[in-house]
Amino acid sequence: MTATPPPLNGLRHLALVVENFDECERFYR
Repeated sequence: MTATPPPLNGLRHLALVVENFDECERFYR
């Protein structure tokens, strides 16, 4: 998933990625 999202969706996309990463860390610990 290296596609660059539009500027408006940038923050939302980043937030989703961060949340997903957090869940992944919690899941794999």
